[in-house]
Amino acid sequence: MFLFSIFFDGMIASQFSHPSHLHIRRICQRWWLILVLVLLSLGGSLFFWTHQQSEIQDLVSVIVLNQDILAVKTLETDDVSLVKRPRKWLPKYAIIDPDYAVGKTLLLPRSQGQMLTSFDVGSVTDPASISAKLYAGRALAMDEAWFLARLPVLSSGDRLDILVSYPGRWNAPSSVIAAGISVLEVSSSGGKKTLFVQVTPEEAQAIVSARGLRLPMQVLVRSD
Repeated sequence: MFLFSIFFDGMIASQFSHPSHLHIRRICQRWWLILVLVLLSLGGSLFFWTHQQSEIQDLVSVIVLNQDILAVKTLETDDVSLVKRPRKWLPKYAIIDPDYAVGKTLLLPRSQGQMLTSFDVGSVTDPASISAKLYAGRALAMDEAWFLARLPVLSSGDRLDILVSYPGRWNAPSSVIAAGISVLEVSSSGGKKTLFVQVTPEEAQAIVSARGLRLPMQVLVRSD
């Protein structure tokens, strides 16, 4: 009522040129400007809130794991579930079709409830194969040329140490850079062997760094 009173007074004042009437007119215009700004602000806030609620309500079905899976494994129906999550929170390439995941091999360790993406699964059909272990990041392949001498006769399950020497250091002993690592497989091609071993990320980094520096490496087979 106050605003309409000011507006009415302003309309009357607009017909006169008395200073008091002009003052009332300015007040009227100022209040109407404030009202317009308040309405615009409220309208913008309402639009933003409505848009945000619309995005939250936009739910998409995605695939999640029913349990922790820490090794390479072919996914079965009981391993995954279909749940709804807001589209705006989905990772890129999230799997939304169960048929895409079931029957594929989970290549990386994942936790219960974690959404699966197309990068997490692959077509490795035998989880016990060397390629599956390499996908899981648990195996390292080393060519026989990496070592000072030819590899001895090794079998799956053997344990060995990797030693490295430092040329140019007088009387420098060899150092063990990976101790007690397990042999997964030894393959042979063209008369040369490739050694696959199970290593931790730290052991793999040490071995690859030694190879990058061309440091002489040797294999010490454990008897235990």
